[in-house]
Amino acid sequence: MLMIPVIVCFFLGVGLSLRFKILVLVPTIIVMAPVACAAMITVGHGFWSAALSSIGGVLALNVGYLGGAIISFYRLKSPGGGPRENAPVFPNQAMAEPTRFYAVGNRMHDVD
Repeated sequence: MLMIPVIVCFFLGVGLSLRFKILVLVPTIIVMAPVACAAMITVGHGFWSAALSSIGGVLALNVGYLGGAIISFYRLKSPGGGPRENAPVFPNQAMAEPTRFYAVGNRMHDVD
């Protein structure tokens, strides 16, 4: 019963680390732990079992965040990875050059 929430929390942590900074963990934990604890109590588990499961979910979230941060670090360090700020917009670089014509209404006018 504990494995599915732990796996979900792990992958949630990986996803959060690839998109957000570490401060996102605080509100995530503040929302996730009581909700998970309350959900398990309503299903019929005891309080301590639900609290232990919530703690396991928080630990899995943190481990997942760490794993995602490591993946992100090595992705940025690899030669093909990282932000694509200098990547060409068009697949063919010749298409990226400014065109010779600009449109006015329905006619094309030569710039030269």
